Amino acid sequence: MAELFGFYCARNAGFDSFLYQVGDDNSVTDQVIGVTDGLNTGFQAYKSFGDLVEPCYAIKAVTSVTCNGITTQNPVFNPWGYTGLSGGPGFIFLPSVYPAGHQITATFSYYYPCRFDADSCDFEEFGQGLYKVNQLTFTSIK
Repeated sequence: MAELFGFYCARNAGFDSFLYQVGDDNSVTDQVIGVTDGLNTGFQAYKSFGDLVEPCYAIKAVTSVTCNGITTQNPVFNPWGYTGLSGGPGFIFLPSVYPAGHQITATFSYYYPCRFDADSCDFEEFGQGLYKVNQLTFTSIK
């Protein structure tokens, strides 16, 4: 309970975000993330789930990136909250510009950026060494 309470307080309740890894929804393999245009090297990471395609803003690690089936060397990515590279969080960068029309795929793992829903929560000790919290919810943010 102390660990949960400490984590909640360290986020200033609902003020600050945190990264959450879902057990069975945390990586993609050979996901199409774009097509080269001959000018740009950065591509937003995406994940597909059936017909749903959504951006991944909190990349944990990039295992491989391919351009027309050929693995590129040393891809770089923007993790959550990092703005040192152009494109923003969740962008994967090729090491150089490629001619237009090449499909880019990536294999990577990701987190969900989240925030607690409430600005306050009742942590209660109801017996010696026994604690409870009735409800503590959080939501994925974009």
